[in-house]
Amino acid sequence: MKAFFSADVNVMFEPYGVWHLLILGIVFVAVLMLFLFRKTIRASRHETVIRMTFGVMGILFEVSLHLWSLFNGIWTYQDNFPLAICFFSLAMGVYVMFTKSRSVFEIGYYWAIGGFVSLLFPDIPFGPDRFRFYQFLLSHMLFFLMFMYMLFVHRYRPTGRGFIKSFLWLFVISYGIILPIDWLTNANFLFFVTPDGTPFEIVWGYGYPLYLVGIFFFTLGVLLVWYAPIHLLNMIERKRLVSDAH
Repeated sequence: MKAFFSADVNVMFEPYGVWHLLILGIVFVAVLMLFLFRKTIRASRHETVIRMTFGVMGILFEVSLHLWSLFNGIWTYQDNFPLAICFFSLAMGVYVMFTKSRSVFEIGYYWAIGGFVSLLFPDIPFGPDRFRFYQFLLSHMLFFLMFMYMLFVHRYRPTGRGFIKSFLWLFVISYGIILPIDWLTNANFLFFVTPDGTPFEIVWGYGYPLYLVGIFFFTLGVLLVWYAPIHLLNMIERKRLVSDAH
């Protein structure tokens, strides 16, 4: 059991190996189940309990990461201080689970794509014989599912205005706050210093400051792709409403 919670790497993480594909499969099935049973959950007298459980699990996953780091004597502000978009997304997801805030949902929905990207390209070395493997993948899966829950079960719909607001907040926090902190503390929050195996490696070869510009446009592109199906869905629903009115 001590080895399971160890910070020593034994089995290396294998991208798109059996265990990685299993987690991705669980995400797909979970999203599908939320969609198929959205009406049943919505009408259930236990809906509040289900939603609150998501929120409590989000808190526990975050606390468990800090406890694991402290237990192994590897907690540092460079690695553990909560200045990652994934942490902000998780925090917003937990807040939405407890409050059903539409305004926070609109911002967090777009940021939650970071959780899915992290599932596709995990920046961890640990394989399935270590606690950190499950903590990382399941926590990122969880906050992504929180926003899918509100999208399907409560029929929350992100808007174009929400997209603009979300991107502006992301820009201000990333480049106005976190980037200076990276430079001053020699940290690598949001991978502004080095990509460390993330998809930002696509723009890494251009050097500074073009790397930062590349991150900006790469992120904008991902958010636009994430918004596209919602924009299409909103258009379809508007046309249906107009058709029903006539």
